[in-house]
Amino acid sequence: MKKVIIGLLMVFFLVVETFAATGESYLNKYMMMAVKKGDIATIRLLKEKGANLNIKDRKGNSLLMLSIYLGYDDIFEYLVKNGANYLLTDNSGRSPLILSIYLDRGNMINYMLDSGLLEGLNIKDISGKTALMIAVAKGDKKLVTKLLKLGANPNEKDKLGRTPLAEAMDLNLPEITKILLENQGKANHSIDKERDLLRYATFSGDAGIIRNMLAEKRETTESDSKYAIVIIERNIFLKKY
Repeated sequence: MKKVIIGLLMVFFLVVETFAATGESYLNKYMMMAVKKGDIATIRLLKEKGANLNIKDRKGNSLLMLSIYLGYDDIFEYLVKNGANYLLTDNSGRSPLILSIYLDRGNMINYMLDSGLLEGLNIKDISGKTALMIAVAKGDKKLVTKLLKLGANPNEKDKLGRTPLAEAMDLNLPEITKILLENQGKANHSIDKERDLLRYATFSGDAGIIRNMLAEKRETTESDSKYAIVIIERNIFLKKY
């Protein structure tokens, strides 16, 4: 008799646990659906009932990431304010900040940065790119400046060994190149790349970059740098006259 009672109790607790797990599963399923539909009223209700704000879909997208994809500013802010983890990445290693920059979600970018959510500033995606690298690739001078001011590392490298400065040079972005140099950005630590930077500065006609290199005593000869400045100033003179 005792064994029968124990057996019945075990079955009872198993049923209770299964029901609880199923209930939670349904809450989370409906939460995912509510975010996709942009239904913030239902999201609030499900959150009060105990739905998990950090669930992911099969692609690794959290509720926060889905709100970014779909452009729901109000849902994005609600999720962050109520404890959604803004450091969770998807299956491609993208964080909410990285995805927001990719998709030009200005309100979401500013909300995260202005709210001091900076722990993931230098998170890298699957290709090794940071938020700063993506901002550089998009030519967003204002965002590049803001990220650097908030502590983004100007010398992080992607999986190909490229830095934000190398990207700016290749894309012929002289203003962003100058901003990165002013924030201790490096093409990389090789002499060849420093010479590439010198050639880039000469080609783009930016004597300021070269003077910056001289001031930092970079690994190019002083005579090479001064010669480059002479070429730039000569070309400017010829254009005027």
